[in-house]
Amino acid sequence: MPSIGSDLVSTRRKFLPPFYYSRTNNKSIKAEDYKRIDFKWHVDECAKQGVVRERMPFGKMQCRTPQWTDPQGFPLEPMPPIPFDATGTVAGHGISLGDCLLQQEYAYATLIEPDALPLAYSGLNEIILQIHWPTLTKIPTEILVPVTHSECGPVTRFMLAHIVAVHFGRFFNDVLSDNTRSYSFWSLCGEIEGVGICLNDVYLSALINLFDDVWRADLHIQRPKRRIPKDTHPNDDLKDF
Repeated sequence: MPSIGSDLVSTRRKFLPPFYYSRTNNKSIKAEDYKRIDFKWHVDECAKQGVVRERMPFGKMQCRTPQWTDPQGFPLEPMPPIPFDATGTVAGHGISLGDCLLQQEYAYATLIEPDALPLAYSGLNEIILQIHWPTLTKIPTEILVPVTHSECGPVTRFMLAHIVAVHFGRFFNDVLSDNTRSYSFWSLCGEIEGVGICLNDVYLSALINLFDDVWRADLHIQRPKRRIPKDTHPNDDLKDF
């Protein structure tokens, strides 16, 4: 698994100060930092290592009517994004959903502020997680996710990352158990022999509040060129997305 921050000891001050999270630094992670990230920088650094990184397009957003309003009757502003980053990387690199699902101890140990409670003061007991994937869903899959539990209280940052990983893992399994197959840049492992996107290739950079209690993951796909279907492009199959 390439670590974009691992080779930046001599250059990190030049490129993205103060966004490098060293393995020994206990720097906090903030929504303001996430908003300032140059994600193209990550793409360029990956390319130098022979790795292709592409940000998942957000696709169409379908707001409910009426939306939640404040006491003055105005639509509520979305909540700040909830970033996910690991030590030894640059902000925005994100954390692998495969690690969050299958290597929980490792993911917990490397995630910055895993015990933080980003939704503790949101007033929400549950959120709606939208799963939207090119070639697979024109209408987002919506999943109701409890974020406050009577026994343990609000969910932590790590618990949120694990929840996202669990639901995307189930989504991948549902797709692969169906007879539908696609040949695309966004195809999953198992749809095409030898290539495609695995859960380990999917990095969660943040959860984004679209509106009200509806959230969507900011995902980045990172994998070697040899695992990309030939003659495909990231813009394929996005016309109706």
